[in-house]
Amino acid sequence: MELSFKVLAAVQIGWIAAAVWRFVKRSDEVPLLASAMVAYFGSYRYFTVLMGWNEWGNITNLGFSDVTNETALAALQAMVLGESVFLAAYFAFQKQAFLPVRFSLATAFARQVRGQAFTAALVLLPLTYLVNAIVAGKLASGLSMAFGISAYLYLFPLILSSVAVVLVILWRYGNLPSGDRWFAMAMVGIIFYTTYGVSGRFKFLSWLIAGTVILSASHSAARRLGFMAAVSAGILAMFAVAGAKRGEAYYMEGMALEAAWARFQTAEDANMLDGMVFVQQVIPSRLPFRYGGEHLEILYRPIPRAWWPNKPVTAYMLKISGMDQERGATLGISPSLFGSFYVEGGLVGVVLGSFIYAYVIARLFSIAAPLHPFASLLVRCLVCASLVPLLRGGDLPGVYAWLVMAFWPLLLLLLFKRKQLSKTSSWFLQTPVADATVATGRFRRRSRGALTVAPALTRFRG
Repeated sequence: MELSFKVLAAVQIGWIAAAVWRFVKRSDEVPLLASAMVAYFGSYRYFTVLMGWNEWGNITNLGFSDVTNETALAALQAMVLGESVFLAAYFAFQKQAFLPVRFSLATAFARQVRGQAFTAALVLLPLTYLVNAIVAGKLASGLSMAFGISAYLYLFPLILSSVAVVLVILWRYGNLPSGDRWFAMAMVGIIFYTTYGVSGRFKFLSWLIAGTVILSASHSAARRLGFMAAVSAGILAMFAVAGAKRGEAYYMEGMALEAAWARFQTAEDANMLDGMVFVQQVIPSRLPFRYGGEHLEILYRPIPRAWWPNKPVTAYMLKISGMDQERGATLGISPSLFGSFYVEGGLVGVVLGSFIYAYVIARLFSIAAPLHPFASLLVRCLVCASLVPLLRGGDLPGVYAWLVMAFWPLLLLLLFKRKQLSKTSSWFLQTPVADATVATGRFRRRSRGALTVAPALTRFRG
């Protein structure tokens, strides 16, 4: 049964409303982030073309057919189906609620992490500039990013994301001396300058989202909603400006802001719906379903091509266009995470993939809730930061490589400090701590409308 655009748009708006309600009740960021993002590159992208603000992507020169409103509507139905399964399953499995996070890192731990974070920033920042220069030189010599340059090399600068997250946590909860706070802010500013650019714009987008979660975590859900909305608007504006720098209009006198606004208004950077159409054009009519191969590739993608010169090229767009190592091109329009699920098994793959991912993410948030506030906050910001490139989708093994390179230091921190980060640990808490709490039950309303937690709060004291 084919649904109209109005029905699909209403479904996506309904999910946003449900996500806002859940955020106010439980301060859970995942549904809000997921529903808003999928609506933007789903229904809103379709709307911009209907209004004549933009046109569908055209890559007929690469062997694909034109995108029409009808094919885009079919792609939107698959996308909304995946979104609905994902959010419904997440609502069902994630039962925890989060109160405002108020804690202070213990002096000894804050001093230890501060030294490590400052040292990492001072070492990695110049090293990043060196690596970027090496990559630029290889590209200038005619090598392609896909085949001629090691991913370990051009993804290396992503490690600055972990450094930025730790610096933000230290600035907010580390009780740093004034001089150290200013130094941490300066380092975050330099990291932003280093990661902000025309290419690889998701480098800064993810850690900025993680930072927003950290900075707003001490406020009530209602205040957090306003704060996150304001900061998100600023982040999207910076993202649009970075994208607008790709066009000539940005460099015309007085046109920079107009070019950035036009890019955001027309969803120029949100062409995942177009990518979903291209996936449905060729799978399974021209290429077979992969039946889990997209995810299996995550395991062998890290093998360097220097060790495995004939490592297969599996991206559907490269196969259709005939690009290979000799022709050396990197191209693609991301079809969203739901497009990757469609590659695995059509609409059945969309349903199963959305359900499994929702369950895993819900479990991560449920596990995070009763942890020490430091660990709980770190898990939450990592999940939210990862959700952005995941939902954008595209080359799924490449997305996972991106995430691992960006956040492996934080994963190791959680692994090696897991005992100290348990809910009974006080090693990380300064004495005294006024109100460091994490909710482990559901919110309920008292007669006067105040929020409480049932059955009880897990309270942490130094």
